[in-house]
Amino acid sequence: MGGAVTFAILPWPNTALALALVIVVGSPVIGLLWAPAMAMLSDGADHVGLEQGLAFGVMNLTWATGQTIGDIGGSRLGESAGDEVAYLTLSAICVAAFIVLRASALRRPAPA
Repeated sequence: MGGAVTFAILPWPNTALALALVIVVGSPVIGLLWAPAMAMLSDGADHVGLEQGLAFGVMNLTWATGQTIGDIGGSRLGESAGDEVAYLTLSAICVAAFIVLRASALRRPAPA
């Protein structure tokens, strides 16, 4: 949820200092997700018998594809509807992903 809050706040600062503060505080909040995500990827690869190098290679490929598509879509949306709409859309996507993942985690039985 920290990423959703960061993205929702990002278009509103009117000064470079305020924007820098949002970025400095918000970037680690978003970056904190990488460590558990990489651990989950590694565990999942082990679980299905996939080589770690292949799993991380596919992750890099999909991340780069998503980054490219997101950059293109976000810039088009920002140009046509404004930066606020683009960032608020990204924030809404973060909230939706959180809800889906949280519901999935609650349905999963606890590990023994």
